[in-house]
Amino acid sequence: MPANNFSFSKEKYNIQNMSIGIAHNTYKEFYHASEKELYDIASITKLFTLKLLYDLQENKKLNFHDKIKKYVSTPYLQNTTILDLIKMKDTLRTPKKLSDTKDKEEFLEILMNARIIKKEVPEYNDIGFCLLGILIEEVTNKSLTTNFEELFKALNLKNTHINPNQTYKIYGNGGHGCLPHDKKTRVTGGITGASGIFSNAYDLLQVGNLLIEKKFFKEEFLEEIFKYNFVDHKMRNRTYAGLYKYTEDYKCYVPKNYSRYSLAHQGYTGATLIVDLENKIVNVLLFDAILPNINEKSSKFFEGYYELQEIIANKTFLL
Repeated sequence: MPANNFSFSKEKYNIQNMSIGIAHNTYKEFYHASEKELYDIASITKLFTLKLLYDLQENKKLNFHDKIKKYVSTPYLQNTTILDLIKMKDTLRTPKKLSDTKDKEEFLEILMNARIIKKEVPEYNDIGFCLLGILIEEVTNKSLTTNFEELFKALNLKNTHINPNQTYKIYGNGGHGCLPHDKKTRVTGGITGASGIFSNAYDLLQVGNLLIEKKFFKEEFLEEIFKYNFVDHKMRNRTYAGLYKYTEDYKCYVPKNYSRYSLAHQGYTGATLIVDLENKIVNVLLFDAILPNINEKSSKFFEGYYELQEIIANKTFLL
């Protein structure tokens, strides 16, 4: 069984951690899983990108209503605003898949030629947040890696990294060393606005509690996040940065007994962060779901995942 780590807290103070299964470092040496290891959290990176953008707006370095052409050269997105990309308002396509680019130079060239295509149902994808990562670099005159590292330090996230060194045991990235599983992110050197961060359950619990305490985002911005809604192709409620919201028939990652004032984000690699702001519950599930030479998870992964999630969700209400 791959490495798994499950952690949750209720009202910040009652924290429980549980690790099961066998973990493997470079998939040659085997040992028991531990909550101290790092996981590729994939798309949960978008929550941190949103935090960078939010802080820049709070410090009057940009405005969400600014057109992105003010900061980056995107000839086919002349009227697109920062907020449009945050909301995933439009479905974007690039002339070539970003994952098929051979180096960072080609990645940037293809990315800047993104276009809007018409679709009846909004589509969650990474293109907009890749653009936002470049925009952050232009506004701050710093690399995205430096921006994230400064954010991790400010939030006291001591176990959250870009390109972690090889002394860490790293899971969920398909055996790519210190680089993430996502191919397009590896092409850029290990980070985009869409993916690339490595973290552990302890730090993600801190992020969840910062959200509950209104220290990650202020209450007004959280209200804005909850007010906005788009329904994706699987009929799941989503909001800014693709965050999941409560969905009536439980097609999203928010457990059915959590409040409607809940948010969740899930990374393709098997990482999930769930925050119930009303009941003050944080739920972190980290799986080593991507093994070497395996690029897709089976449907059985999701069956087991939802069953385990329900067990943990029910337990938090017993605390």
